[in-house]
Amino acid sequence: MVAQPNEGYRFVNYTINGEVVSTEPVCTINITTFTEIVVNFEEESIVPPQPETMVAVDLGLSVKWAICNLGAETSYESGNYYAWGEIEPKENHDYWKNYLWSNGSETTITKYCTDSEYGIVDNKTTLELEDDAAHAALGGNWRMPTVEEFNELLRECVWYWVELNGVQGYKVISFKTEKSIFLPAVGIKSQNNISGIGTLSSYWTNTLSTRSYEAKRLFICNGNEDELGVWPYYRWMGSPIRPVYAE
Repeated sequence: MVAQPNEGYRFVNYTINGEVVSTEPVCTINITTFTEIVVNFEEESIVPPQPETMVAVDLGLSVKWAICNLGAETSYESGNYYAWGEIEPKENHDYWKNYLWSNGSETTITKYCTDSEYGIVDNKTTLELEDDAAHAALGGNWRMPTVEEFNELLRECVWYWVELNGVQGYKVISFKTEKSIFLPAVGIKSQNNISGIGTLSSYWTNTLSTRSYEAKRLFICNGNEDELGVWPYYRWMGSPIRPVYAE
């Protein structure tokens, strides 16, 4: 059995005739006759984030996850779109032409490069905090997630493709704490156009890919589990960021 609470509620337990039979949202209950199993939920109190603050949700993982995207005020808003390694959003993601860490092409990269075929080699593969948009905006222990932290989120949570306030995306529920976050499918930005709204999106990690003109991002697409995962993509592309809080 899998209990899926609606937004604003948390799973409590399963009961049979008033007796608790499980406190795990994902479980197996053995019955031999017709039995009424009651799923109990309770309202959870989450303070909505204000523009100058960010709420960290404890999913029982190695880091806490922000309740919404960087620049958003609710969990279903897109927030800002960022090129990888840039700390300010911009209206036009004009390929490599206006990418901060390139002189106009994928072979003239000026920072975060491991292969001379693509630019000036510095062998930096993780964003420095000064180039981390989440840290620049929120400060403290906030930063962009690593590849492993996204993989942990994939392993340790149940992912449901749902609609929240008219926005499609993944509701991600922790096996450990039963708390959840929502990752909206708010598209990706190329030049001044946002494509894929309601269908797909990608969320930057802080990690360079094997090819220096790409960085790693979590990709979500229309509830397709085969597409769900961490893949490389062009660094100049505009994507949302879901910050993490590392204590």
